[in-house]
Amino acid sequence: MTVRDFTTAAASDTQAPPRPRRGIRMLVVEPAGNLWGSERVLLDFLHCAARSIDIGVCFPRATPIEAELASLPVSRYPWFIADLHKKTRVSRALGAAGLILAALRFRPNIIYVNQAGATRIAMLAARLLSVPILAHVRLADDVDYIARLVTSHGFDGCVVAVSDYVRDRFRESGAIPEDRLHRLYDPYRSRDGAARPHEAGRGPAAPHFASVGRIARLKGQDVLLDAIAVLKSENIEATVAFAGSAPDGDDFATHLQRHAVRLAIAEQVRWGGYQADVFAFAAGALAWICPSWQESLGRVIFESLEAGCLPIAWSGSGGPAEVIRASGGGLLYEQQTGASLAQAMKQAMALSPHEYAQRVERGRAWVVTNCAPPVFSRRMLEISQAMVCPV
Repeated sequence: MTVRDFTTAAASDTQAPPRPRRGIRMLVVEPAGNLWGSERVLLDFLHCAARSIDIGVCFPRATPIEAELASLPVSRYPWFIADLHKKTRVSRALGAAGLILAALRFRPNIIYVNQAGATRIAMLAARLLSVPILAHVRLADDVDYIARLVTSHGFDGCVVAVSDYVRDRFRESGAIPEDRLHRLYDPYRSRDGAARPHEAGRGPAAPHFASVGRIARLKGQDVLLDAIAVLKSENIEATVAFAGSAPDGDDFATHLQRHAVRLAIAEQVRWGGYQADVFAFAAGALAWICPSWQESLGRVIFESLEAGCLPIAWSGSGGPAEVIRASGGGLLYEQQTGASLAQAMKQAMALSPHEYAQRVERGRAWVVTNCAPPVFSRRMLEISQAMVCPV
């Protein structure tokens, strides 16, 4: 939002009287506006919740989510500013002003922060309107951020943690009382015509794997390259396709490409960059590998199961390991090394079609039970209703 945008929006605001409240009126703060995991989760939620409550969304203008929101019955306020943590004080002030203006225009009775990093700014609008705030914590690092807000700014809202892994970190910190701490697995809306397990990965003698996710050190793609090299040393010419790009200024992608050359496996690796359709890109993979050091939940596990592919993750990764253990729908490797991951990849190769299908179907059944958008939306509305109209 520029100063001119703010002035224009403010002028239009004076011409529109506040609408009367009717049940829950939720203003969503979406600070990034990309179509990565957290934004896709938000869209899954909106597809269900917008049918039953009034929702407004404040987001950055000209970001990928704008077109998606246009197809939903929600009020749209493109007055936030992306990447405020990288911006000047003036930009942060304008971002806050845009959110406050959206709140004055929409008149919510609850503010929901889709990514917890925007909680501090959202608190300004919440206090101005005297409404409660619900912060969705999707990153383990945001546990410490919320704890600091409790100490320094008196955050007294409720928190939704995306996994037991994140909720347990809050419990260890003691920052949020138990009655204001909720665990809700992210909703996941399946595509039409998802692959069946027997269609995935049962083809060529040389096994093919996929890895979907942002290119970053925390994602552990170098461990997967090490595993490919271990398999090659055992005369297994496995291939892997990476879908994902590195953030601006991060040279880890270059490091990975050089690492593949050093390991003499460059011809076995495909770098796909960002992929709008990861399912098409990863078609034919025996398994989707999630070699992350840490994930709060790991939506890629859900996507792998939908693709009819077995997910493989490190046992200490947090969310991915939690989902695979709870569902029985994947494989875990015990040490964050190429050798340990290679063993899990060979285990996947050794599964019979029946065993493979059983694991995938167990995983899918767990996702339906725990992550169906109506289940998530119903619970979110219960939490919101309790905050708006406490007993």
